[in-house]
Amino acid sequence: MWGANVAATFEQILNDSKTAEEIQGELFANFSKATLNISGHAKLENIAQINSQNCALKISFSGDVLIEDIPRTPDDVFRIFQKVPLMLRELNNGKGQQLEFELYPLKRIASNFKRELQIQRIIKDIDIHVMNRIEDTFEQIIKGKRILNDFLDKIEPWRDWLPPHWLQVVDNKRLELAGKQLEIQRRLASLLEKIRRGEAEQNEMIVLLDEFDEKNPCSVLLIKKFLKENSRIEIKIDSLGEFDDSIKEKQPNADLLLKRLESISDIVDQYYVYDVYLLHISSAWQENVKDRENWRRQLRCFNNLRKSTLSNESKKTIFRVIDHDLHTNLTDKPSTCVIYHVKHGEIKTKDYCHTSLIELSLEQIQKIQSETKCSSFTKADIQKRFQEFIKKHPIGELNEKDFTAEFHELFPCLANNSYLCVAFLPLMPTPLRSCSININPNATWIEHGLTVAGGSQYGNQMNK
Repeated sequence: MWGANVAATFEQILNDSKTAEEIQGELFANFSKATLNISGHAKLENIAQINSQNCALKISFSGDVLIEDIPRTPDDVFRIFQKVPLMLRELNNGKGQQLEFELYPLKRIASNFKRELQIQRIIKDIDIHVMNRIEDTFEQIIKGKRILNDFLDKIEPWRDWLPPHWLQVVDNKRLELAGKQLEIQRRLASLLEKIRRGEAEQNEMIVLLDEFDEKNPCSVLLIKKFLKENSRIEIKIDSLGEFDDSIKEKQPNADLLLKRLESISDIVDQYYVYDVYLLHISSAWQENVKDRENWRRQLRCFNNLRKSTLSNESKKTIFRVIDHDLHTNLTDKPSTCVIYHVKHGEIKTKDYCHTSLIELSLEQIQKIQSETKCSSFTKADIQKRFQEFIKKHPIGELNEKDFTAEFHELFPCLANNSYLCVAFLPLMPTPLRSCSININPNATWIEHGLTVAGGSQYGNQMNK
């Protein structure tokens, strides 16, 4: 057979990586429609629509004929092919040259098409359950990241008051998850692509998904486990929030909480002429069942003492919280939660809460006398009643049952719920037997933060 061998090859090079990614994504989107029929038409259209500024077209032309023009586009090549019969007239008297053929087994040709045929079949056959699990895995990655970010957001305002080695664990976990998230996403995408090309089995994906749920740190299960293992951070934040008097979201009270402390003596020397109260705290004491009750009692004592001094502007008082989880270098560390009382460079007591229950100070006695002006209590009477009270209630606190018993003992002629009568006793013009108060209808008072008129239903009820 006579004729001419003519061949042309085309190579398209994309200069813009973004464009390449867009085309890859468009092609992937078309091939990802597992339940629809697939064709190559989209690929041809997408390539045809590429902006010429973002790509370069390389054409190689070879053959037994000489061409006059250099082809620049596929259309130029097609026009040259149309002219090949005319060019043969000038070659070997119009016969061209003898052609050589290479026989190629049909089985090998079929194998070249096998991959593409498998793509179409496997895309349709991927189990919908596996696809749902893949989607759920990506959702877990997003949810897990959100959970950790919420935890980090809660930590952020408190960073200066949290132990650095605690924070280091969390920061390391954040960096680890960032790398693991990218790794698992790539593995899932790569394996999914291999399955669709027929290079991997679906069971490999199932194994990978099972491993993610149980072993991958990005899973919601393991992130929650990590947060539980480091729950001491949230417990610490809640504990430090006890010193913020605001009702809304708690913030660090920088007036009480110390960021840096080299020695307790630094505070003692700095506030030499002040009454200084130092509350010592540690997570170990709060978490210990035996120390937990003392922890709460010391905290109440400290906060009550602090609030009681706010109204006394003449008294020079300083309150500070020493966190031994943060200030690990301190040598004078108590064995449990306590309050140090310091004045004139000397530690008066290392457990103010306990000491205050032994004997009332002169200042406390004077305050009691000022609040009971209508009574005839002397200092000795107050101390005697205090000692009797502490003997029955060693921790100095009353629950509702204890209060009712004490009230009934002091006023045996009154019902247990008649505290109001005792509160207004100095104003009563009649003996205690009437337990009645006449309130002028024009009078007003504050009740639950609201101004209440005496003649209202509340005032009338009080008269009753």
